[in-house]
Amino acid sequence: DLRPDVALAQALKEAEGKFAQKHVKIVRDLRETSALPVPGEALQKAFRQVLNNAVEAMERLPKKEITVRASEDVSHVRIEIADNGLPTTFDVGQLEPRHTLPKTR
Repeated sequence: DLRPDVALAQALKEAEGKFAQKHVKIVRDLRETSALPVPGEALQKAFRQVLNNAVEAMERLPKKEITVRASEDVSHVRIEIADNGLPTTFDVGQLEPRHTLPKTR
């Protein structure tokens, strides 16, 4: 088991070179969360895939920004990864995300 905020921070660290190469700004708001009964590597892999998809979604944009948040309340751990690229569809039933989600307000 691994805390989602830690898995997300590790995925971000692994992608730092790609972010720099593609001129992607990362906005972080990672608060400590509880561990989840999910293998840590599975969480990191899912986060890496979402981050890679976010970079791809912004490929042709002049301004590239990804906002990542991790938080927790009494009953939920919440992870948000938003980019300013074009929205696509996403099957939430998949552990391995293949697309980015549009930012909701």
